[in-house]
Amino acid sequence: RYHDVVRRMMLHYQRQESPQTYRKTQMALAGHYNTRRDELCLTEGEQWTNEQWRADTLAYAYHFLVADPIKHWGEVLSLFVVAVRKRRAFAIEMIEVLSLGDVHDELSHKQNEIVQLFRQQLQAVEDGELRDGFAMFDRLCNITELIPQAKGYALAYRGESYIQDEKLEKALDDFEEALKHISEDAWIFVNRGVTYGLMERYEEALADFDRAIALDEKNDLAIAIRGQTYQAMERYEEALADFDRAIALDKKNDWYRYRRAQVHMLIGQLKAFESDIRVAIELGQAELRSTPDDFQFGFNLALYYLAAGNVIETESKYTHFASSCSSLAQLQEAIDDLTDFLSIQPSNELAKSMYTHLQTRIAEVQQSSTE
Repeated sequence: RYHDVVRRMMLHYQRQESPQTYRKTQMALAGHYNTRRDELCLTEGEQWTNEQWRADTLAYAYHFLVADPIKHWGEVLSLFVVAVRKRRAFAIEMIEVLSLGDVHDELSHKQNEIVQLFRQQLQAVEDGELRDGFAMFDRLCNITELIPQAKGYALAYRGESYIQDEKLEKALDDFEEALKHISEDAWIFVNRGVTYGLMERYEEALADFDRAIALDEKNDLAIAIRGQTYQAMERYEEALADFDRAIALDKKNDWYRYRRAQVHMLIGQLKAFESDIRVAIELGQAELRSTPDDFQFGFNLALYYLAAGNVIETESKYTHFASSCSSLAQLQEAIDDLTDFLSIQPSNELAKSMYTHLQTRIAEVQQSSTE
């Protein structure tokens, strides 16, 4: 393989010497790799996990784009958006290909600016939260050449970003618009249901979760969030039924155990509560052992110890992870979980103390960011 600089010079020469022949060659290569993809005869779900399909798709996208950067721009960006949804690591590979020098030479200044923005934003999402990629999702929502599936995903991701920024009306608008482009997508229905739930429009939330589960009956997240909605509505038997079902689908999910334990406590089933909290702690400990620097797992485990009444472990875990965490979003999420806990046990002094401790830590992080 030629050194990148030499290769770039050769491609530039070929393009200048005979543009028509160069374009035809690139289209022929794109057609070759597209045929190879099709010959694998994979379902949409299988495609994204198949290494050969991904390699051929990456080669196809490269040759297809450079064959006609203006005409094929929308289709290649659409593939990128779908990759963000289906397999984010592949989307990162795609954006790296679009950043290659010889691709850069083919694209307009505006196109190269978009590629650079997406590259930066995608890394920000990887390093932080979805809302850190808002500029990318917002830009995608305004690209008219996207195929319907990609447009729907772009709108839904912007909607999720709005949720994280507590802009619920805007989030709701985006999810509703997304469903006009992808009418039968469980993920979008779940997100709109979450938005309705945050707005305390519980019946509408339930309708969306029902729709999501009808589309994907093994969607344990949709089932568990519907259980939380039933809990918020004080429909505890239905909440328990959903948590039972979610746990049956994902037996190692510590959060589902914790949520079910809450319901057991609310209806006075103390033995069942103790059993679920014990299992939640065991599962949480296992999660933390495998990823000891994961703040979400750490704060969750601290919460489980709090529910179990273990003062020493509660204080130890909250103190350790709060002092180490500099993410305002993760600290706020931990506070939100304590707020939820205090809605059930409003007189729990330990929970109040940990809540104050986390608020103090947030103030410290905010202060340090302004210095």
